[in-house]
Amino acid sequence: MVRVLGNTWMPIGVGGNFMPGGTSGTSAEYYKCASVSSGASQPKGYNLTMSFIDVIDFDYATEPTVIQLTMTDTTKTGLDREWVSADGAYTLKKYTSPGEGYISWGLYKDNGNTCSHYISSGLLDQNKITTDAEGNSVDQREPWEISQLYSEAGFMDTKTISWVVSEAATGAKTWSGYKAVFDSGTGTWSFESSVTGGLTYTSVTPIVGGIYSADALVTVSMLYDKICNRCTAYYRLDGNCRDSVNIHDGIPNKITFVDGKIGRCAHTNGSSQYISLPNEVSVKGRTQVSYSGWCFIESTPNKDFYIVTEIANSSGYTRASFGVNTSLLPFAVARTVATGDTGSIQKVTGTSPMSTGTWYFLCAVFDLSNGNIILYVNGVAVGSLDVTASSFVDANPNRIRLFEFDESGSGNVRADEVGIWSKALSAAEVSELYNNGAGKLL
Repeated sequence: MVRVLGNTWMPIGVGGNFMPGGTSGTSAEYYKCASVSSGASQPKGYNLTMSFIDVIDFDYATEPTVIQLTMTDTTKTGLDREWVSADGAYTLKKYTSPGEGYISWGLYKDNGNTCSHYISSGLLDQNKITTDAEGNSVDQREPWEISQLYSEAGFMDTKTISWVVSEAATGAKTWSGYKAVFDSGTGTWSFESSVTGGLTYTSVTPIVGGIYSADALVTVSMLYDKICNRCTAYYRLDGNCRDSVNIHDGIPNKITFVDGKIGRCAHTNGSSQYISLPNEVSVKGRTQVSYSGWCFIESTPNKDFYIVTEIANSSGYTRASFGVNTSLLPFAVARTVATGDTGSIQKVTGTSPMSTGTWYFLCAVFDLSNGNIILYVNGVAVGSLDVTASSFVDANPNRIRLFEFDESGSGNVRADEVGIWSKALSAAEVSELYNNGAGKLL
């Protein structure tokens, strides 16, 4: 099948392996369809059904017991999304509690002008509560992750919500494994440009089975984007900590989101603000790893600031990290099998300090299989270190975090578009990510 990774497509062979090849180009291979739907694939939660049970107070008995809603704009994310009922009577959208500084979801009537109820739960998942620039507590949960509906007039009218969450199926028939649309009138395939990231797809030809058969094999010729190959995780940080190329979402701890290099970004001032990452993104046992990301220093940190840091053990020894020190010099740090997780660090530090108030693209390439570590700033190598050819220690880490200060340090820093790669990025790939200062979305 072909799998969608964020906004970029990667070919995956029948055996589940990435396609070989050195540069981006055409390919013609056999692939198997993942699934078939009757319409164009839409995001999870495109259709919502709210059913209300356990009504405590019947003052609102005229309201329906079931409300069906449809997302209005699939390009929006997080609390910017809205759902509207077919008759326009109800709108589900962002709700800010008056005077309480709490932002969640609200059910509006009167063409979306009057909030009748808001969605909340007495027990908050603190891992999904963030703080915005105005100091409001922002509930980052999906609407269907919350079970209680409260009247805006008070807590006496409370309804328990039973949700049905579904993807949509509209328009022409779709082979959802490819996001490819078949026009039965002309007998031709086309691909949704909004999800292909500008890549070109041609020639989808059935070989075995019918074109709508889940067991069909087809020949696919396409252009593909090499840069996504072996990207372990990529965090756009557009108001959330989701991984746009895989399923390794981060968990925020007091992080806020502000204007970034591309869209929104994460902001930290220390004070135990960071994003925790799962062990699946660990460097453990790897011979090649790369870290990349954009950094904007608002005020000079009083301790080292790590864009990414992996701590090996409870004693706090760093296994791999990159970031900016108190002299505003970028750095990359590693401990390998050669040194052990408690041995001396191997560190590359830039020679030119970064300026405050300016975005910089930083990239650390740990090519341990070839015995070197290279540090890039704005697409240009600024330092390197020869190390004993080896690998990282093959053991689970104590923790992996984005945007952590050393030893409870502080400073005001923004960071955006952070990537973790299970490969040594080439100089050309680093330059591609820098993109002449514009950056690149994955």
